[in-house]
Amino acid sequence: MIDRYRWSGGEEHILRFGVNHELQIIVFQPLFEEANRIRHILVQAMRALDELGIGSSLPDLPGTGESQTDIFNVDFDQWQLAAAAAASHVQAQVTASFRGAALLDDVTGTRAYWRCAPETGQRLVRDLLRTKLGSPGEGARSDTLILAGNRVQQELVDAIAAVVPASPPLLRTVRLETDPAEADARIAGSPVWRRSEPGDDPAFCAAIVADLAAWTRQCAE
Repeated sequence: MIDRYRWSGGEEHILRFGVNHELQIIVFQPLFEEANRIRHILVQAMRALDELGIGSSLPDLPGTGESQTDIFNVDFDQWQLAAAAAASHVQAQVTASFRGAALLDDVTGTRAYWRCAPETGQRLVRDLLRTKLGSPGEGARSDTLILAGNRVQQELVDAIAAVVPASPPLLRTVRLETDPAEADARIAGSPVWRRSEPGDDPAFCAAIVADLAAWTRQCAE
C-alpha cells in the first residue's frame, strides 16, 4: 500500500507491506541514481518479508522518488529529519539501509540496524563523480552541480561527503562475497547499484531477505 508520512517540511510517500505485522522494518534505499537500479529488488524483498510475517516500509525522502519537492531545495539535514519521521510513522523496530543510505539511518526509536554495503559520504561522492554521474551543469552557477541527472546545490554534496555512518550498538553489516571490506557476513549477488540499467538478481534478493529476517527476529527476542 502507498501511505504518506509527515515531517517538518511537509508530506512524502511511503510504500508499505505487511502493515499489520508486529515486526516492522524501515528500509532506506541508496542515494541518487543507485536507488533506481536497486528499487525493484528492494520491493521484491519487501514482499518476501511480508510472506514471512515481517512488515517493511520504503519512504521517498524529500526530492527523491515521487516527491514533489525539488531536490535543489533540499539539504542533508532535511533528509535526516524526514528519515526519522518515516521511521516513527511506521513504528519500526529495525532500520535497513543500503549503500549511501547508511549515512542517514541513525534514527531514534529503532531497536537495531542492518546495513548492506554501506559507504562513507566521501567515497559515495567520489564514485558518483568518477563515473561521470556528477558534473558541473552547462551554464550552472558555481554553487550547483548536476549529480546523477539532478541539479543539486554544492552544499548538499559537500555535506554528504563529510558524513560517515554512525556506529549504533545493535548493528549488523553485510557485504557481497566479492567485497573485501569489513563485514559481519557475506551474501551472494552482484553489485546491482553499479549497473547501467535497473535489473534483477534473485540470489541477491533471497540473501537480503534471509539475513534481514533472521536479524530482525533475533533483535526482537
